[in-house]
Amino acid sequence: MRLFSLSILFFLTIVTLTAQFPADFAAITILNQLDPTAMTLAPNGDIFLAEKSGRVSIIRNGQVLPQPFIELTVDNYNERGLSGLAVHPDYPASPFVYLYYTVPGANHNQIIRVSANNDQAIAGSMQTLLDLDPMNGTIHNGGAMLFGPDGMLYVAVGDGANFGAAQSLQSLLGKILRLNPDGGIPADNPFYQQTSDKYRSIWATGLRNPFTFTIQPGTGTMAVGDVGSDKFEEVNLIEKGKDYGWPMVEGFWQNGAPPANYRDPIHAYNHTVGCCVTGAAFYNPVVSQFPANYQGKLFFGEYCQGKIWHIDPLAGGAVTEFATGLDRPLCLLTHPDGSLYCITRGGLGGGSDLDNTSSNTGVLWRISYNPDGAPLVATQPNDLLLSAGESGRFDLKAAGNGPFSYQWIKDGNVIPGANADSLILQNVILADSGALFSCMISNSGGQITSNTGQLRVTANQRPTAIIELPVLGTLYNAGQMLVFKGSGLDPETGPLDSQYLAWRVDFHHNVHTHPALPYTTGITGGSLNIPQIGETSDDVWYRVHLFVRDPAGLGRHIWRDVFPNKSVLTLETQPPGLPLFVDGQPINTPWIDTCVVGIIRNFSAPVFANASGQAFLFNGWSDGEPSTAREVETPVQNLSLVADYQALQTGTGTGLLGLYFNNDDGSFTKPVTAWRIDPQLDFYWPQSPWTPNIGTDIFSVRWQGDLEPWMTGNYLFYLKGDDGVRLRVNDNQLIDSWIPSNGETRVGGPIFLTAQQKVPIRVEMFEIYGEAEIHLEWGLIDGGQSIVPSTQLYPTTYTYTNEQRILDGLRCSVVPNPFLDGGQLEIFALRNTALQVELYDWSGRIINRKSLIAVPGLNQHALGLELAPSGIYLLKILTAQGCLVMKLEKI
Repeated sequence: MRLFSLSILFFLTIVTLTAQFPADFAAITILNQLDPTAMTLAPNGDIFLAEKSGRVSIIRNGQVLPQPFIELTVDNYNERGLSGLAVHPDYPASPFVYLYYTVPGANHNQIIRVSANNDQAIAGSMQTLLDLDPMNGTIHNGGAMLFGPDGMLYVAVGDGANFGAAQSLQSLLGKILRLNPDGGIPADNPFYQQTSDKYRSIWATGLRNPFTFTIQPGTGTMAVGDVGSDKFEEVNLIEKGKDYGWPMVEGFWQNGAPPANYRDPIHAYNHTVGCCVTGAAFYNPVVSQFPANYQGKLFFGEYCQGKIWHIDPLAGGAVTEFATGLDRPLCLLTHPDGSLYCITRGGLGGGSDLDNTSSNTGVLWRISYNPDGAPLVATQPNDLLLSAGESGRFDLKAAGNGPFSYQWIKDGNVIPGANADSLILQNVILADSGALFSCMISNSGGQITSNTGQLRVTANQRPTAIIELPVLGTLYNAGQMLVFKGSGLDPETGPLDSQYLAWRVDFHHNVHTHPALPYTTGITGGSLNIPQIGETSDDVWYRVHLFVRDPAGLGRHIWRDVFPNKSVLTLETQPPGLPLFVDGQPINTPWIDTCVVGIIRNFSAPVFANASGQAFLFNGWSDGEPSTAREVETPVQNLSLVADYQALQTGTGTGLLGLYFNNDDGSFTKPVTAWRIDPQLDFYWPQSPWTPNIGTDIFSVRWQGDLEPWMTGNYLFYLKGDDGVRLRVNDNQLIDSWIPSNGETRVGGPIFLTAQQKVPIRVEMFEIYGEAEIHLEWGLIDGGQSIVPSTQLYPTTYTYTNEQRILDGLRCSVVPNPFLDGGQLEIFALRNTALQVELYDWSGRIINRKSLIAVPGLNQHALGLELAPSGIYLLKILTAQGCLVMKLEKI
């Protein structure tokens, strides 16, 4: 038992480098046992290193300063925490350090500025520069920050698991931002005139999780590694006002012409190559150390595959592999001395709500060019404390050109036979205490001696650690409290008080871990709430760790696992096989899942479902619950629920006629620019509607046709649009919001409709600036809502003509025909000609009659049908030489 405990304790201090670099390169450890997220360079060459928990350290000349720069209180769950930092370009004359972190209990990130003095943040100097928008999840925080050559602060912000936000100018999520050093917003930002308040800080749009960000010295070129979803990882060069596509596209644009301000990445790779792009650094140091072929190259990392690549930022295209075998490379930084610093994060997870990014095995490496291949010490030996009679081990790692020869030295004397990269000490005695051990490493390029590690041996015995709660075999339900309690006993001094105890609780999911309670000292016990919302898998448990250390410094580490109670949830539909939603995700039925008791699951059934061309209406759940959406706490006993549906008569529609008007602000006075049949109104247009000749802004659309209800009843209509929207159903104006807006939903109705009886429908919108969208949903007044499907929509027939008729030397036409509003008569005359114009409805009733003089050239006259109903009309034109009749259609 003693040796097992020791092996656990020692494992926490051992870091193994398996990375492979090109010939003549070597990497050495600067700092380990980190929970790192970001690093940045100060003008004097200091490296500021951020840890997820809120701690910032300063590394100077390869050594970490003894006191942290700051220890900030942050929300440290999953990917949240301290994500980014930057140092003022005139530091320390302008003594400001900038931090990007998740505010505890607030569900958003914040950018603050603190003042520094003597390598530490001044207490009370914190100034909030920007509160970012709320997030939909605990992932995609982004956080990288850098000062550009223009002296402005650039910030990379993730979409917060809200993919729609990346294109919206009313959200800071999924963007690159640009701020003044004091937090103000520069007036030359690209969207300054289109937005207001904090949204004027937007510099570029369309990013998912731009976790790492770099700017090239000299050129000012900005490069971002944008973590992809399920398709591609991207390396993007950031330009003012440009859009990088998310969520419209991952990787390179492939479907038709992209929006005008869209920019492809310079490199993208799919998930057969890797799964997460991280780290970015241009190699343009003050003093060049690497060979000339690396100058100006952009280095970036692949988190999952443990690789570093580099690419020519001007040429793009293929990448060159630089390093492999890294334990989750996260950040890169080019130092003025020509070396490349790299953070490897380690840990067991990262990248989603199911894979927490917590770690205590992160390492800061310095990668140097070592052309003669001389040996370097990559990992130095640590000090060692043992009890008399125990065994222990000193470890180190060498870098350079192998093979290496090792010779361990004790107090300056060679240890015969100690010729490996580790030194095992068996059954140490008190007389060995204070001995200094080092290792001489040799290869064909030279020789180096490591730092010394000191062995301390004590007559004291290791303390005993006892976990009293939870008792062995305890099972938990979500929503309960996990109570822990323990004690320590020192054989020499007796019971140990709380200052010698420390606890950590890990939440395990399969092979991944989430921090439930961080390493906490000075308590004999405590409790934590087991959440009911979050992880929904059943292969989970809690591991309660107790660390006991006695006054002599000897330690013991034990743990106890606590597993959950479980039950089985089953979802089905009647008729069988219709789709349902679980926790917002579509599932096929029947669905069977084993769950932790007490976990809350969200089930929902669509109001209308379609299967094999048949439509169904939701009736209710088998336990009597009428609502389509419900929240279920997993019970102790197995639970089975059935969503009941009734068949509906499905229509044969194909959609609505969409008439598009360019350079029109909603007055519909311009000729129709383009038309098409839109199957349903469910559009989000961050740029143009991708309809020929329609611009990004200042356009309007009118959709018209017939609507066939599913069933008889009172209906509500939900119309979400940006900017203005109107809805008319069966000649009833249900919605009239003809004003600029930011895409809010308007509700119209109720209106009584009869099943299978078609009624006319017209939907209109206008767009001024920014993104545009239109979504038309419906539902019974006592039910849910869903997009109106194409099967229930029937388009109006549209045939555009510009027919010209000749009479008495006059060329006559109606433009357009069919027309939407009043219509216009155009007459081209060669001489002054008197004529009479008569307008009749289809029944032959005269509507209007007037006399005109057509002068040479083009003559234009309104028909005066603006207020007339839709239908067929006849236009008669009479001159001294005869008459002609034209058929008109108002739609």
